[in-house]
Amino acid sequence: MTRLQALKELARKVEVGEDDAWHGCGYVFGVELGSYIQGACNGSLDAAQALHEAVLPRCTRSVDATAPECGITVELHPVDGKGNPVPKPIISAVLPCESRAWLLDILKALIAQEEGE
Repeated sequence: MTRLQALKELARKVEVGEDDAWHGCGYVFGVELGSYIQGACNGSLDAAQALHEAVLPRCTRSVDATAPECGITVELHPVDGKGNPVPKPIISAVLPCESRAWLLDILKALIAQEEGE
């Protein structure tokens, strides 16, 4: 399985809410990143943040949880040369769990990078 295939498969599992979405991700992403992915799948915002900082250091995030019954929206924003977030998000996800929404955004951004977008 290529890294791109693994990213897409993991994103699919996270998006549909599979409990074991993280199984096997350490083989593709390494032990440290795999542990962050597992933690984010299990609801850890600290793990999602650690993964974000490790793989997307030039992005910030915003969260909208004003109507959590409709899902929590997490958006990733690139930063300009001065470190200020660009207003238009590059990636957005809405899921019931904030850490999973954040993880899905990270995975989508990594997929876009792998595909050269």
